[in-house]
Amino acid sequence: HSGAFVGSGGDHKLLSSVVKLEKVAFDNLVRDENKKVSEELVDHALVSPLNFHKGIDHVTNEVDFGPYRLTLQKLEANRTNLSEISHQYCDIIERQLSVPGLPSSNRLGLTHQVMTWELIRVLFSEREQKCQIESLGADNEEDMMQDIKEVDQDVDQEALPLMRRAEFSYWLRESVSYHVQNQISSLDDSHYLQHVFTLLTGRQLDEAVQLAVSKGDVRLACLLSQAGGSTLNRSDVAKQLDIWRNKGLDFNFIEEDRLRLYELLAGNIHDALHDIQIDWRRFLGLLMWYKLPPDTSLPAAFETYKHCLDEGTAPYPVPLFIDEGTSEEVASWKADKHFDISFYLMLLHASEETEFSFLRAMFSA
Repeated sequence: HSGAFVGSGGDHKLLSSVVKLEKVAFDNLVRDENKKVSEELVDHALVSPLNFHKGIDHVTNEVDFGPYRLTLQKLEANRTNLSEISHQYCDIIERQLSVPGLPSSNRLGLTHQVMTWELIRVLFSEREQKCQIESLGADNEEDMMQDIKEVDQDVDQEALPLMRRAEFSYWLRESVSYHVQNQISSLDDSHYLQHVFTLLTGRQLDEAVQLAVSKGDVRLACLLSQAGGSTLNRSDVAKQLDIWRNKGLDFNFIEEDRLRLYELLAGNIHDALHDIQIDWRRFLGLLMWYKLPPDTSLPAAFETYKHCLDEGTAPYPVPLFIDEGTSEEVASWKADKHFDISFYLMLLHASEETEFSFLRAMFSA
């Protein structure tokens, strides 16, 4: 109940009410793989979230309505304590994932929930005035994550976008690690350059450099160690490729997979992805890590991906249950129907509170 007065021009006041009824199927949430109700799942999936929600601060407002007095409750939360709320929900979901006999479809959905709550925290929570980044010049955003430390100083406002970008980069790297490892497991030792490329799609630079060194490819390892850093390095690689083309170099003497790596290091991600399909999160990562300047804001990165999507040059942001689901689910999903809720959250962050027409689609994703 919104508790807002409408039609209050005279003595008679009306309270606004909007009631929307929906059927929600949550019975399967508390059943194990044998279709039996699990008391553990009942507690973790239903009781614990409800108790946690009730434990969050609420404000009470009493409203006189004719001869009646209504007591209205409103949740009191802000972006400062959003981080703690997100962590609590993730903890509840993790306990569900630890229940033995959990169906694989439920496990996939719960994993998606954890990723979504983590993304909400990264994009929308605000820090208390206790943090600062000690080395903003770090090329590696994962190193920057280690430099975000609790200190008794006010946050440099100019550092906040860099801190959020570093946290999002870490979230993105973690969310695609399954795809990276799954793809690597299908490669054999003779395709080590493909192995290196796959590691780069997940921003696993240390592993890629170590692999190149172990194969004696020291020059490539040096280039990989600078991947996604200074735009000057990318420009140098791009100029070298242009020189080879202008000089009529026969590229048949260079492995195709090595050229693919050079294109990626040059920031030419579409050329690097020629004849290769990757999921939408890794494509977004390639835009952020290798194409756009390292100080590009998150809204600008999200808008760049959306522009590529509108032009048909980026993979659809399909939901996780489609991306990793069964062939039947893939066949039944329509590209113009609903996208991953993570994509809508990114649009919400990029909208800067000016455009919310996509919210209806987000809430039904």
